[in-house]
Amino acid sequence: MIGECLRQKREFGIVQAQKKGIAAVGCSAEIVSVINRYEDGRLDILTEGHSRFRVVSTNQSRTFLQGEVEFFDDEPGGISREDRERALASHFELVHLYGSEQENFPNIPPDTRISFLLTSLLPVDLQFKQAVLELRSEPERVRLLNEYYDTVLPKMRHLETAKKAARGNGHVM
Repeated sequence: MIGECLRQKREFGIVQAQKKGIAAVGCSAEIVSVINRYEDGRLDILTEGHSRFRVVSTNQSRTFLQGEVEFFDDEPGGISREDRERALASHFELVHLYGSEQENFPNIPPDTRISFLLTSLLPVDLQFKQAVLELRSEPERVRLLNEYYDTVLPKMRHLETAKKAARGNGHVM
């Protein structure tokens, strides 16, 4: 399938595998580059997600799963500047607390759906990422992200305090 997509410069769909089959919503992906080619034919590829879709039906007539899909986009409406800035600030605080070298994004265009950008960078489980993918509203996705940050940041702050205390006299409180 990937060979066909590379030859024909076509996108392919990515759908999360679940215990009961596959998720109802997935995302088309463009192959941006081939990072490594192995002798046995395997490839390491870099992809970029594009359009979300709902799976209408599946077909297993080939060696890979195929499907009929309906593409969809968000409902109209944007997020407030306050919610956007809160999500970005929380994200970068979390990145700092994790000790990551991830850089800030100095020039994110205002029309960027930051929910997808930030979620792609988070070390969260696939169910959370799937929930974000399925929401059809940027304000709802940012609200979900801010709830995540509100839950995780206090724990990470406490861990950071504990680490600093452990280097000192060992008293966390």
